[in-house]
Amino acid sequence: MYEALVAVVDLDLPACALIACGGIHTEAQARAALVAGASAVQIDSAVWVEPGLPGRLAEALRR
Repeated sequence: MYEALVAVVDLDLPACALIACGGIHTEAQARAALVAGASAVQIDSAVWVEPGLPGRLAEALRR
């Protein structure tokens, strides 16, 4: 799912922050994007469906 992100990370661009967006609907997906090399993740439409998601993501990523 995160092949494009990994491909950009592999370019080893200097001082380039990568933000994963689109398809982030769960804690596992957010963690996978960060592990793949994202500097941050954006959640958008998932918040409309699941308003408690930001808090759960923050808590899960602290662990």
